[in-house]
Amino acid sequence: MNDQFLHRLREPPPLRFATTLKAKLDLRAAAVATRKRFLYLMSLLVIGGTALAFVSPSVRQLVASTLESVGLDTPSAHPGVRSRADGSAPSTNTASRVASPIEMEVLELRSKSVERPNAIAASPNAIDSRQPIGYSDRAANAQRAALISKHAQSLDADIAILSSDVHIRVGGAGATLAIFKVVGEEFGIHAKQKIRMSTRFSGVEDGFRKLCRGEFDIFGASRPILKPEMKDCAVQGTKFIELPIAYEVLAVIVNSNATWVNEITTDELKKMWEPAAQGKVARWDQINDAWPKQSLQLFGAFANSSSLDYFTDAIVGKPKATRSDYIGTDSANYVRNGVGRYTGAIGYVSYTSDIALTTQVKALKIVNSAGQPVSPSESAIVDASYTPLSRPLLMYVNAERATTPEIRAYVKFLLTHCAKWIGEANGVPLPADMYESVLAKFASGKAGTVFDGKSAIGVQLDEALARDPAQ
Repeated sequence: MNDQFLHRLREPPPLRFATTLKAKLDLRAAAVATRKRFLYLMSLLVIGGTALAFVSPSVRQLVASTLESVGLDTPSAHPGVRSRADGSAPSTNTASRVASPIEMEVLELRSKSVERPNAIAASPNAIDSRQPIGYSDRAANAQRAALISKHAQSLDADIAILSSDVHIRVGGAGATLAIFKVVGEEFGIHAKQKIRMSTRFSGVEDGFRKLCRGEFDIFGASRPILKPEMKDCAVQGTKFIELPIAYEVLAVIVNSNATWVNEITTDELKKMWEPAAQGKVARWDQINDAWPKQSLQLFGAFANSSSLDYFTDAIVGKPKATRSDYIGTDSANYVRNGVGRYTGAIGYVSYTSDIALTTQVKALKIVNSAGQPVSPSESAIVDASYTPLSRPLLMYVNAERATTPEIRAYVKFLLTHCAKWIGEANGVPLPADMYESVLAKFASGKAGTVFDGKSAIGVQLDEALARDPAQ
């Protein structure tokens, strides 16, 4: 036995235990320190590589190729993509070829490195969305500028008499809520923060109940008020002024190499997307005999999205009624990139300024109820020929509160300025002359609805605004 071991044996047991414990703790501390140093070095490498990737397109392409080499179909979580509408992984017995989240990441990287400035102009079916719809026309810009100038004096007069204790209560959902939030921030700046504003989310049915009970001064809805809701307001003694503020529009896109299809009917879309199609409809020829035996890949909005609710309501006939074996995402760019990747892919996206559609995809004409195939465009949206995938977004103002300076100022500001920010909220602005008609209607104080408790899809707003509203 060596001297060190004999010395340890001579130590009292408590001291021997303490010495052993200290040695173990020292070893563990050294391991933790080594691990920390390793993680620190790795984090520096990741940060440096990420920064370099943002700077260098060649590095982005290298990242994309590296991801592809490790297996594009490897399951992976991604914040922008859900493999199915409910957020779960796609079924393994699905006949159609679906893109994995990693593959969608590669598509995003590739799109950033290969897009060309003139890509949109090169495709006659592409949607030019680099600017808010209606802002590519200089005449439209001039008209909107004239609208702002015309009402600037009366707007400033209303703001000048505001007191610091006023409160505006606004509610909305989906695109209307997004519009109200942007406008509320800008109005607060314009009004020099003289007012308090609360902008809250509320579902359509609950929102109308709160409007009728006087809990909201203003409520935004993606559909007109229904007759039972009108009756509820009448019972509560609440009158309202109905004002259109924008359009919500969806475009159906396919791969640009899908030469067999340039237009599609709502019945054909229903066959693709209805719940009964899940696990059964996996090829284009199952929808239309004239189409090829090409595998079908579907891209759309994820569950709890207002776009999903609108699309399924307009196409299938019931909100949220959809098959779940499709790629669901909250990013329009992922839908575009996914559809651009697969020849047999089809998807739907908001027709707005934040979507840069390239030559990889094309927008389909939708055959409307009159049997006319119509492309999404500003004119087709305004004349209501692009149906059923366009509808007005409506604002309901408490008629009694509408006489106050704060509500007058807010509504005037929204109607004269909101066209600049509608694209941020996935909406399409009204023409300037229509905003003028809406302002005149608000000034008249005429309460009620012009839609008689029915759907506004397929209704021309200029004609609707000329009607006398009914409470």
